[in-house]
Amino acid sequence: MIPIQLSIEGLYSYQEKQCIDFKKLTNNHLFGIFGSVGSGKSSILEAITFALYGKTDRLLASGDNRNYNMMNLKSNHLYIDFDFVTGKKEQAYKVVVRAKRNSKQFNDVKKLERIAYIKKQAEYIPISVEELEQAIGLSYDNFKRTVIIPQGKFQEFLQLKSTERTRMMKELFNLEKYELYVKTKNLETKNNAQIQHLQGQLEQLKEVSEDQLLDTKNRLTDTEEKIKLLNTQQQNQDALLKKLEKLKDLSEQYTESLKQKTKLDNQQPKIEKLSKSLSAFEYCSIHFKGIIEAISNLEEKIKQLNTSISKDIKQLNIHEQNYEQQNQQFKNLSLEYERLDDYKKEVENIHKLIDIIEAKNQIQNNSSRLQKGEKAVEDKTEKVNQLNLQEKQMTVDLQNMRNLIPNVEELTQAQQWHLENKAFVKNISDLNTDMTSVEKQIQLLNQQTIELIRTKHHLDLKIEDKEHWQNEIESIKLSKEKELNNINTQIEKIVINVELERYAVKLKPGDACPLCGSEHHPAPFNSNKLTEQSTALREQKKKTEDAINDLNSSLLAIHNYLAHLNPLIAQQRSCKEKISQLQAAHHKHQHESIEKYKDAAVLEKTILDIKNTKELITAKEKDYAHLKEELNQALKNKDRYIQELTHIKNDIAKYEHTIKLLELQITQSTTIKYQHANSEQLNAAKEELSKKIKTTQDLFSATQKNMEGLKKQIDIYKGSIMANKKFLLQENNEFEKQTNILQENINRSEFESLETIKNILALGLDIDQTKKEINQFKHQYLLVDKKITELSAALENKKYDSEQHLQLQTQIHETKEQLNAAARAQGELLSRMKDLKLKLSLKKELIHQLQQLTLRGEDIKTLKKLFHASGFVNYISSVYLQNLCAAANERFFKMTRQKMSLELSEDNNFEVRDYLNGGKLRNIKTLSGGQTFQAALALALALSDNVQSLTQTNQNFFFLDEGFGSLDKESLDVVFSTLKNLRKENRIVGLISHVEEMQQEIPIYLNITQHDENGSIIEESWT
Repeated sequence: MIPIQLSIEGLYSYQEKQCIDFKKLTNNHLFGIFGSVGSGKSSILEAITFALYGKTDRLLASGDNRNYNMMNLKSNHLYIDFDFVTGKKEQAYKVVVRAKRNSKQFNDVKKLERIAYIKKQAEYIPISVEELEQAIGLSYDNFKRTVIIPQGKFQEFLQLKSTERTRMMKELFNLEKYELYVKTKNLETKNNAQIQHLQGQLEQLKEVSEDQLLDTKNRLTDTEEKIKLLNTQQQNQDALLKKLEKLKDLSEQYTESLKQKTKLDNQQPKIEKLSKSLSAFEYCSIHFKGIIEAISNLEEKIKQLNTSISKDIKQLNIHEQNYEQQNQQFKNLSLEYERLDDYKKEVENIHKLIDIIEAKNQIQNNSSRLQKGEKAVEDKTEKVNQLNLQEKQMTVDLQNMRNLIPNVEELTQAQQWHLENKAFVKNISDLNTDMTSVEKQIQLLNQQTIELIRTKHHLDLKIEDKEHWQNEIESIKLSKEKELNNINTQIEKIVINVELERYAVKLKPGDACPLCGSEHHPAPFNSNKLTEQSTALREQKKKTEDAINDLNSSLLAIHNYLAHLNPLIAQQRSCKEKISQLQAAHHKHQHESIEKYKDAAVLEKTILDIKNTKELITAKEKDYAHLKEELNQALKNKDRYIQELTHIKNDIAKYEHTIKLLELQITQSTTIKYQHANSEQLNAAKEELSKKIKTTQDLFSATQKNMEGLKKQIDIYKGSIMANKKFLLQENNEFEKQTNILQENINRSEFESLETIKNILALGLDIDQTKKEINQFKHQYLLVDKKITELSAALENKKYDSEQHLQLQTQIHETKEQLNAAARAQGELLSRMKDLKLKLSLKKELIHQLQQLTLRGEDIKTLKKLFHASGFVNYISSVYLQNLCAAANERFFKMTRQKMSLELSEDNNFEVRDYLNGGKLRNIKTLSGGQTFQAALALALALSDNVQSLTQTNQNFFFLDEGFGSLDKESLDVVFSTLKNLRKENRIVGLISHVEEMQQEIPIYLNITQHDENGSIIEESWT
């Protein structure tokens, strides 16, 4: 997580809106936030953590009334706006926190509203706070341990109990995925269920065997042989059956053909009669049917035209009578219609008279309101004057009360001095305790070393001469080494002489000596005395070597003594220097203003008096605010009444002007006619005239429209009568012409009369269909006769035997039954054989699977024991913790100048290996304040490294609040050097401190100052 920008307003001591642009700070990789105690430094970190998680360690949600206490007492709303990026892709997010104070109840602060956003293509889209925490990838507690470490929480991870630290490692590194006991147990249950299922299946296949399969094969072979014999028999029977069926078919066809010929012979007279009728019908249809239908149609048309002419003449007479009546009525209405303009003018004048009466009523009402309003304005003006006097007096009283409050800056300095004095006394006491402990360690070390050397070498060493101890022992060692060399020289000579004796024993008179070549040997060498000397010298050599070894161990002891003594002396010197520095710094911070409040009781009483005075001022300010609000309301009411009076006066003038204009527009005759009428009478007269005008207009328009419609209908009927008479004449002429033509055709035909022709046409024969029926009869007669001849030739005088046919069918049926039975038996045997093969194969597979599952069950039991009671997770957690400890030691070992390193005990608690004390282990709680800080810093940085890899961020952000006051200058330099080197690791480090040395070393920082009126102000070092 890398911060981009933070805006805060109304939070704790931040009264006015303050904005922090983190880009300038994070670009430098190392930056600081500095300021005096209580200036508001830690509030910046609390704003970030509350925005991200909605939690704060300083105040609880319930019990501490967090909403009220987080808000600045001079502010009516709280606002936090935090922008940051996180993750591998550096996704941008924003969190906004808002809260408002209840305007009617000061202590009531509404719920702190948190809204999270994700940036998508330059637009912020709302997301849930749960999604925000998932994006960060850390819980609230782990975030405070690895990213932003608030005041008082820096050493928490170092001092956590083993169980809590293991739980943190599980959550931080997602070790829950190694919690495999339940999964293993589920696997075991599933595996056991599969075993039981396989055993059940094998139980069902218990009786399946290879013998059953062999028996089924033999039975199948017998059945197949039987089917072959039955198939041959069936083929012979089928051939004979086909011959009988063909003979039967020919006999039946011959009999049926004879029947058809007899039937056709009976139908032949009817067909001949139908043929004659068809000829007559076809002639009449061609020569008479068309003209008869045409004459019939003409008769119908003439009849219709006569009927239509009669109806039109009747309707024409009715419409002409109606038109005459409407024309007379229209002439009467025209006289009344011409007077409508006079009626309309009178209606307008009546309407104006009504408006005049309404305007006079409004003037009367507004005059009454005007009198009441003028009285109300006088009352409101009096109240405003009284409230102005009260407001001036209350302002004077508040100023006098504020003047009673002493200089807050002096009180703050005095409080700070008392806090520093307490810390000073405690630090001096701690340093004196440390110095006493160091002196005891030096004294004990001196005694142990002197006693060791006195015991081994009988040397009387004095503590004052410890610088010469090593020289003295080395001098003794040198003399012993010379003595040892002399002894070695003597031993070598004796060894040479012993070798000479070996040659001397072999010498014989007259033989050449192997060394010198001489043949004469007057006095051969004898080494009896040399053996005794060699034994004595070897014993002396052993003693000398033991003495040298003792001297070497003493030198090593002195070396270890000095290695342990020098750091203790340096620590003693450091404690003295710290005491001098603390005394000088404490004296430097003692101002003249502190003398007045040097007595803590006086300071406390003054603070209590200020608190009481401020409470009185707060109560007075509330009263003043209420008074101010009442005064503003009174002024608004006064202005509202004055404005309303102006509106009333304007309305009266408007209505008076309207009356004058209307009186000029009304005619004198109307005024005289209605001079004594009231509004109701005028409205009644207006309604009556309006109704009369409308009735006249509607009746006139309706009559005029009816006359036009009647005239149009009369013209239509006249035109229709004329046209129909013309058509009637044409149709009569055509009818006479067609009748003459028909009679001429009858005279030329063989038919006696028109009636005979109509009877023939009445037959309604379908010419084509009838011809088709006659032709079909003739064709069928020829076919049947031909078929009888052919069938007679095919039979060849053979006769069909039905009993033989029936007997053969019975035999064929029996053969089929036998074949079907054999086929069913074959199918059953094939199915059984296939089933037996499958079951045997399945049985083998199930036995193999059961063996595999049994072996798997044994493996699962082993895993279950391994994963029982989170053992595997705890083991993985220990591995992660060991790696974390190793990473932390890379820095802690350098910070302590190779004097200490961190290790884990068997129960995963931190221990310290002290190389100044022979590399022995001791409890982490035995570290000094500065050493504890160094260890905690090393662990926090190692944790932060792991978080960077977990969250896949390109840069790592680490923020530390306080923690540097417990370090001496030398340790501070080491820590600061470590922090500077972090910039090379692409890490961003932010520090919060009031230690001046830190501010001098960090060029990019924010300086927080607190003002009485404006609250905490953020100043940037680069501006």
